[in-house]
Amino acid sequence: MSGRSAVRRRVIAGAVAAVAVVLPASTAAHQSHALSNVTGPVSPAPKPTITPPGGAPFLPTLGDWEGTANGFPASFQLLYDPHSSSYEFKDMVLLQPNGCPVSSWHYSEGLVSPHRLRTLRHDGTYGLTNAGLGGGLTGPHSALLTHSYNAGSGSCSGALKWKLHPAQRRTVQDGTWKLQFADGESKKFTVLAGGRLATSIGLPSELASCRGPSGAVDLFIAANGQARVSQPDVAVSLKFSATSASGEITVPGGSCPRFTMTASLPKH
Repeated sequence: MSGRSAVRRRVIAGAVAAVAVVLPASTAAHQSHALSNVTGPVSPAPKPTITPPGGAPFLPTLGDWEGTANGFPASFQLLYDPHSSSYEFKDMVLLQPNGCPVSSWHYSEGLVSPHRLRTLRHDGTYGLTNAGLGGGLTGPHSALLTHSYNAGSGSCSGALKWKLHPAQRRTVQDGTWKLQFADGESKKFTVLAGGRLATSIGLPSELASCRGPSGAVDLFIAANGQARVSQPDVAVSLKFSATSASGEITVPGGSCPRFTMTASLPKH
């Protein structure tokens, strides 16, 4: 690996579709809808049910949803807006193959409309077919997400089908984080999409002295706060809490030392 890692970000729904982008830290800021507090004797209106094609009506589970397909994760958050009596989702992130042969460490990252909420359709579908995404909620605790990929010919093209379910996601704050290596070197990286992606994590300069890789990696942050990737020439792992993280970088073969690191989100 040189220059940058074998991962890339792209917006797959929104103003520009399927365009590789490097998002500034400001995209970590995203919309949120505060649920209205109903006061007085008037009871809030009941939430509407979702009726999937050929299925029974149901009330979906609000909060974070997670799933994995062939080693590639996907995640989003489901909300309810009482003002419009509609369900909305945001921070939809998915990883997909970005190389041939297909491997879970060689991925691109898809962010669905990172700047705004999207309304879930009455039948539970996402309404993202124009962006190449299919599926929707199928039950109170089940959802499907499908997306085709083309990372090469033959077995390197196909489709991923995620089966998602509600999950308790650890809170990781979006923003520009400071990364500190044990040897004193420091860098910055960005967390975005509701704490789901850590982007542009720079590798330590000291790796050059042992002929190690250079560049940066992007990591998906799992629901438990763990973020890791193991590529043939480098392995990077970070364990996140809301505003801090710790981890290490190792190079296979023993030619380079193990680099420990900590990270924090500065207070403003």
